[in-house]
Amino acid sequence: MFQSQIAKAIASMVPASSYTRMMNLLNKNDYWTKGYTTQYVDVLNSKFIDMDAEEREKQLTIIAKRLTETGEEYKEVEEVVLEAAHKYQCSPEDIQLNVHYPEEIDW
Repeated sequence: MFQSQIAKAIASMVPASSYTRMMNLLNKNDYWTKGYTTQYVDVLNSKFIDMDAEEREKQLTIIAKRLTETGEEYKEVEEVVLEAAHKYQCSPEDIQLNVHYPEEIDW
């Protein structure tokens, strides 16, 4: 239900063509989340939060694309996380990046 509420919110904010493109990216392959370096979501979030509302709306489809495609930036984050997990002999899920979240977010 949470995902459907997010999808509704996105649909209300972006053009229909962008919404369709985003949903296709997010739903094309379920397997893209297996073994996903979730710390990359924090990296994207920190960039997204620093944008103003208008820029966020413009970047929404790009963010969806970056979430689903393992581009160069994703691979860099993944490498850092895997190296740290190896160094500290722990699971990659236990690694936290130094990503700053503000106390208040102006949506």
